[in-house]
Amino acid sequence: MRLYQRGTRGIWWADFTVPGRPRFTRSSGTEDRRKAEEWASTAQAQEWRQTKLGERVSTTFGEATRDWLVKHGHECRSIETIKTRLRWINDRIADKPLEQISRRSVEALMEEKKAEGVPPNKAGRPTKAIKPGTLNTYVAEISKILHHARRQEWLSSLPALRRYDVGTPPIRWLTRHQAETLIAELPAHLADMALFALMTGIRESNLRLLRWDQVDLERSHAWIEASDSKNKRPINVPLNQDALAILHRRRNDHERYVFVYDGHPVVDCSTAAWYKAVKRAKLVPLRWHDLRHTWASWHVQQGTPLPVLQQLGGWSSYSMVLRYAHLAPDHTAVYAAATTLRYNDATPTEEVPEEITQVLESLVPLDGIELSTFALRMRCSTD
Repeated sequence: MRLYQRGTRGIWWADFTVPGRPRFTRSSGTEDRRKAEEWASTAQAQEWRQTKLGERVSTTFGEATRDWLVKHGHECRSIETIKTRLRWINDRIADKPLEQISRRSVEALMEEKKAEGVPPNKAGRPTKAIKPGTLNTYVAEISKILHHARRQEWLSSLPALRRYDVGTPPIRWLTRHQAETLIAELPAHLADMALFALMTGIRESNLRLLRWDQVDLERSHAWIEASDSKNKRPINVPLNQDALAILHRRRNDHERYVFVYDGHPVVDCSTAAWYKAVKRAKLVPLRWHDLRHTWASWHVQQGTPLPVLQQLGGWSSYSMVLRYAHLAPDHTAVYAAATTLRYNDATPTEEVPEEITQVLESLVPLDGIELSTFALRMRCSTD
């Protein structure tokens, strides 16, 4: 057992491990060492009795969190982000027994998170409300720890936690004129990065850390390694003429990284310069990620098949690509005339598309249907 003081108040903490139990690290709540030793001895005895004698002792959320981090934290690519969320949660319920964590208590915790809002950052982004999707990420972290506790048999049943409705927000994308206006307002390094994002559709993190050893100028393509991609699969990035021109222009800026500012890799694209340029271009609200939406929208509008777009964008789910399907050229529009109820007998202003003619000719053998050169006429027989 280890006793140590933590923080400026001089509170004593205990740290020990009993085989078969999660690591015990908890505050004694006192500055008196002798009282802390007595408390720690009692806690250690309780832990031992549960393991050896089968007595039921409640495990706290904080203990379950620490055990999960030790066993599974190294498996997560976004572990620092996860730790940030878990730190906020544990600041409030670390000492709470797992059995006392219910749907209602988690909802109360999320109401507290919602009341905090998103504070402004150094880039000048204003304070804004917490979105339902953000609340769901915190609920997911709590659920993750509870499921881990259930597998360790520290919890007999799981509460049915609420998931917040995020809806289906509209996709924000730019016209080509709007994109040109935005690029003209951006500083040089962000303008090149924005144009490259519009030409390739790669995500911001992959764009900021793109290296020259990931680019083949002779074959006009780049690639994102599996370890750097969101879905852990390599992504091939074909380069068009605009993208190649940017790369040739920046070839001698840095030995390793493609996009740099003052000789260093770009840390964040959503800076004050970005938001000011968006405001000058009269495109508020616009996020950097909307450039990727714009790239995908342009592809669909030009007829790129959705399966091809899925491969180009590195999406693991086809449903993600279907968000852009409504922007595709409507190849079904030529069949709309097949169900016309009323029509003008005058000479049509346009010829009937060949596709419709073929469909109509296939219907001729059917009784009660007369082939028309413009639409269908239903003939009812009294026989």
